[in-house]
Amino acid sequence: MARDVHIISRRDDARAWSAVASSCRQGRLTTVVLTGEAVRETASSIADLLPGLGAEAAPVVVALGPHLGSPGGGESWERTDYLGAVDLLAHSAAAVAW
Repeated sequence: MARDVHIISRRDDARAWSAVASSCRQGRLTTVVLTGEAVRETASSIADLLPGLGAEAAPVVVALGPHLGSPGGGESWERTDYLGAVDLLAHSAAAVAW
């Protein structure tokens, strides 16, 4: 089954996280690729941004590896590189960059 992919670069993008929550609540497989300052999100902060989603509905979260070296990028997210991100996008049902 194809998945929705959301590439999020800003921590304060409420619209992006609302779209992720909507995708998850619709039962769609959802992956979030964190880039830029968004790599500083933590599992806890993402759970706060996606209230009411159980573990079974939560998105898969990965971080763009080159961005994890930025200050404050401390969460141990699964990493992907640029080619991995392109592969996610190529095999997605829908993709959006925020």
